[in-house]
Amino acid sequence: MFLDYGMKLEFKTSGYKFLQGVASTLAKGRGMLEVSVDAGTRKTYLSKGVDVFDRVVENIQKYREHGNIQLKYIACSSNISDADISGFVELAKHTKPISVMVTPEFGESWAKSRS
Repeated sequence: MFLDYGMKLEFKTSGYKFLQGVASTLAKGRGMLEVSVDAGTRKTYLSKGVDVFDRVVENIQKYREHGNIQLKYIACSSNISDADISGFVELAKHTKPISVMVTPEFGESWAKSRS
């Protein structure tokens, strides 16, 4: 419906679901997709209680085949290992997003406590 008014749309997703309508909008050059990735490795996704790593990676690749995407890494204490960062960098190299963003987890303090 929004496309009928000449608007460009911005979508945000975790990549868990692939939505054909979003992909079609990307293919028409009428939208941008930001995918927030929770981890750079399968092991870290599993530690969050879900085995969706392959699914998320596959969906990111499918969206990228339809148009431009942005990748966002939400860094927190449980996903900031070298393996996770390397995994995310490799995902970015493979999918070639137009941009990459790294942000801290909302509400998580990165300040070191003083004793």
